[in-house]
Amino acid sequence: MLWLHAAFLLNVRPEAISKSSAWLHLTSVELIFFLLLTLFSFVAGSGFWSGAANVAYIYFFPFVLFFYIIIGLFHVLRRLGFFGERPAHLAAVSSPTTSLPTKAEGPSVRERTNNTAAVLLRPFNRFTVLWCLLLLAATHIAILWAALVIVLIHLLRSAARILRLSWISESRFGEIEAKFQQVVDEDLLPKLQAVTRESPADPALKNLWNMFQSYEKIFKFVQDENLVSKWAVLIGSVVFGSTYLYLAFLFSFAYYGAAQVTLAPAASWSEYFVTALFIPFFATDLPRNMFIRLLAGSHCVLVLVLGIGGVVTYMRRRIKSITRMATVITVKMSDEKVREKKLILQEKFSSTDTKPE
Repeated sequence: MLWLHAAFLLNVRPEAISKSSAWLHLTSVELIFFLLLTLFSFVAGSGFWSGAANVAYIYFFPFVLFFYIIIGLFHVLRRLGFFGERPAHLAAVSSPTTSLPTKAEGPSVRERTNNTAAVLLRPFNRFTVLWCLLLLAATHIAILWAALVIVLIHLLRSAARILRLSWISESRFGEIEAKFQQVVDEDLLPKLQAVTRESPADPALKNLWNMFQSYEKIFKFVQDENLVSKWAVLIGSVVFGSTYLYLAFLFSFAYYGAAQVTLAPAASWSEYFVTALFIPFFATDLPRNMFIRLLAGSHCVLVLVLGIGGVVTYMRRRIKSITRMATVITVKMSDEKVREKKLILQEKFSSTDTKPE
């Protein structure tokens, strides 16, 4: 938290930024962006919520200090016996016995190397938006190249994650279906079979009744294929739209940065963003540059692979599979023996669940 205290107590003047940027041969905006990257790297090292707690701690520091003074004064007075009988261990002075702490085994050389590398590479692995904005503000060609390479790495990593998620989602849905069937066949139904009228209405039986009711409602909802398909189309459209906008946002900065470093015909970032939004229709509006054409081709392929039609069709196909699974489980839960056990549980807990008006 020391860096945060320094950030609050240090009064950085514009003159200092100007002199530092001149000494480093940078513009003031470039220097501010590098300072922000360094600052955010420290914040990310302790976690977002820890950093937010540190900011709140410093902002309310006078009140926190007063609180600690009151607490410390209370403990001192209590140990001196002002709030009760004087403690026995203060009446007789005895020499305390201390034991030497055992030497804990420290991290290995490989772990220390990995931790050091993670700290040093943190500004480059994260803060995508800052690197994108640096592409807009930088004027030095070396900084433009560095920011462009980092943005392209972030873009490639995001595309790989999206494709990986789309590929493994098939098996994830299958695992969810298998998990539901396993819980019903190996946990819920066997426990229901053991229920009798003499079974005590204990918390375990109450949990079984709540579990049965929850599963019954879930599978009845999933059986409505028309309603679930509408929700699937809505969720798929939202996911695809968010992914599409995020990729267009990153590619627009990649187009802008590539145009800057290759001295292509100048255009504003907003124009590149509109072009990226309507790829591949506006692909011909991009500068005739091999680097930019390669980026546009990759963008078009990625959009076609993640087409909205494919996403919706995939979601509907998975919904049909889940609906069939729900139908099979509902048939098992509608068995005559299961219904008898359900009536027993309903008799035991319907009176306790009903609240008097």
